[in-house]
Amino acid sequence: MKKIQYLVITLLLTICLLPVSVLAAGSISVSTKSITVKKGSKATFKISANNSAGRVEITSSNPEVASVSTSSLFLDMQSGSITVTGNSAGTATITVLAKDVTTYDDEELNGKTYTIKVTVTNPVSNTNTNKPTNTNTNKPTNSNNNLSKNNSLKEIAIDGYTLEKKDSTHYTLTVANNVTNINIKATAEDAKASIRGIGKKDLKVGDNHFEVVVTSESGAQNKIDVKVTRKEDFSLEDLDALLEDSNAQDISITISKDTIIPKATIEKIKEKWNQYEIANSIQEIWNLVARTNKYIDETMPWALAKEEQTEKLASCMYHLIENLRKIAILIQPFMKETANNIFRQIGIQEDTMKNWENLKEYKKIQNTKVIEKGEPIFMRLNAEEEIEFLKNMMKK
Repeated sequence: MKKIQYLVITLLLTICLLPVSVLAAGSISVSTKSITVKKGSKATFKISANNSAGRVEITSSNPEVASVSTSSLFLDMQSGSITVTGNSAGTATITVLAKDVTTYDDEELNGKTYTIKVTVTNPVSNTNTNKPTNTNTNKPTNSNNNLSKNNSLKEIAIDGYTLEKKDSTHYTLTVANNVTNINIKATAEDAKASIRGIGKKDLKVGDNHFEVVVTSESGAQNKIDVKVTRKEDFSLEDLDALLEDSNAQDISITISKDTIIPKATIEKIKEKWNQYEIANSIQEIWNLVARTNKYIDETMPWALAKEEQTEKLASCMYHLIENLRKIAILIQPFMKETANNIFRQIGIQEDTMKNWENLKEYKKIQNTKVIEKGEPIFMRLNAEEEIEFLKNMMKK
């Protein structure tokens, strides 16, 4: 029986997958070109991946008029529904952008856009014009004039952080790269007012804008913009928080050339580094790699494919993909570029699936598919070339 000689990562990404039949020309399509919705109501449209697979991005040109239920969707020869919410009267354009989409004919659809015009109208008043008007001006009326117009914000905060107030409607906060979500809390001055836009929010790298809206009893709105910036890299000012974070796995610090690092800071870095048993950690990871290699020997996925045992093959491939995902997470502190290549080649795109906290998650990989042969992550060494290289080094 033929033994696998390559490292599990190279083997998995280069074994033959079942061929994909060409059914029709690949494309992305949307179910409509225009939507009319009343303020406060919702409407849906569908995005379909026809003989293609990949991720599309959905944006609104004016979220204050019409907002979408999600900004990103992964499709694999299937359709997905997007909900549009009418927030205020006006018009907006919903744009669907093919971001990482490839047809099963190996044609890239990246950059292609599809637009939907959205018109939001005010609800029609349900006033009965045939009903006689009460002309008694001495009788109190139940108009909006008797309702509170107070839509002021009493307090706004983010758990664990201090917001910087720019003005009454703009707040900012900058967080470290390893912060992936925040929790916004807010209270209104008037107990009769309502608040939306608070709660747990996921963060992408870069600027994130969150709108908190306070609506008075009379319906008047006060919109507050909260901008949270998640840093692309760790900087020196993040050091204390990073060293105290037991889940932090990458302590690469970006330092400008004119930065002076105090001796106490250097000693702190050394102390923390000495506590990390780096060699033992790497050895444990490679034990997992070796066991995954053995799993391939035991299950022989190439034989399952040849015998058309599709259920066993699917189970085998899922376990291997899951192990590769966890191996990639574990090697990120030591080989970040290699880890990113593994994520890319096995189709893992969501940041939440690459985090240390997600190591314990299982059966969470969905709608991922390798549709092209990947390049080997680790190239095999030529023994003769390596020996010759060492000889030349010894002569110097």
